[in-house]
Amino acid sequence: MQAENERIKSELAAKEAELTTIEAEKEAHKLASIEEMVNSFNVKEEDKAATIELAKVNFEAVKNMLSKQSVKEPVKVFDFKNVVTKKGSEDRSSWTIRDWEKKDAKGLEVIRNSSPETYENMYNEFYKKQK
Repeated sequence: MQAENERIKSELAAKEAELTTIEAEKEAHKLASIEEMVNSFNVKEEDKAATIELAKVNFEAVKNMLSKQSVKEPVKVFDFKNVVTKKGSEDRSSWTIRDWEKKDAKGLEVIRNSSPETYENMYNEFYKKQK
């Protein structure tokens, strides 16, 4: 009877180890799913760790919250070398903001609206040098 008891204890220990392994794999898979979900949305770097921890507790709530989040458009960089005109494509990379103001004010407005950082750099480069 003691030998049978030892055999059962041994089997129980093996099954507990197997269960621990399965739970660890399940946890790793869950964490990978959470990280994939958080990375697929536009979550700030400093908020990612907290969002992942919250998702570990309530995955569906975080998924629902993130799905309602508006996705930011990537910042557009204006392509000065391929400006499309009525005559075709034109390279305007050497133009200053003043050239744009005189020759293509509508194009300058497009730059201002679609790429404000580029517009600001052009403005500062030209007008700050004038002073």
